Amino acid sequence: MDSYPAMMVRPIEWLRDGPALLAFDTTYTTGRIYRVSQKGLSIALNEEFLSAPLKKNYPLHNLEKDILSSSVAVLAHESDCVVGFAVIKEQAWNRRAEITHLYVSPRHRGRGIGLSMISNVTALLQPSKCRCLWAETQNTNHAAVRFYLKAGFRCWGGNKRRLVGEQNETVL
Repeated sequence: MDSYPAMMVRPIEWLRDGPALLAFDTTYTTGRIYRVSQKGLSIALNEEFLSAPLKKNYPLHNLEKDILSSSVAVLAHESDCVVGFAVIKEQAWNRRAEITHLYVSPRHRGRGIGLSMISNVTALLQPSKCRCLWAETQNTNHAAVRFYLKAGFRCWGGNKRRLVGEQNETVL
């Protein structure tokens, strides 16, 4: 069994953490996607293997604004190394908390860091009595879809028109 340094989760402090967060590696590479099909009011996710790996990066253009206007923002770290972060924004009109950012560095994935951050933000959201925690990802981010399902999320639909410039992606 591999041994890892102790991982801790704490609130984000923008002045202290901003430079590391803005430099954070948000890339993913996958050889599998979920092809989305629709029949009537139902959708299905069908796993498809790609002929060549797909690599994507999530830009962090509005990260400072997103963190400063968030309800909860936490980072996971090992010693002085940021290994992940999550940003949550509550929507009062529907009592939903939405994950606006959730990233784990590529070399730290698969170690339970994302699940630990989900658990941490869920506990921090308890006093606000949100009715649900909402997440969106893309059908091309196979690992993220699998992660959210493992974390207890369910797929409630898709939006093919939301992603500007991404003709083959669906928001789930």
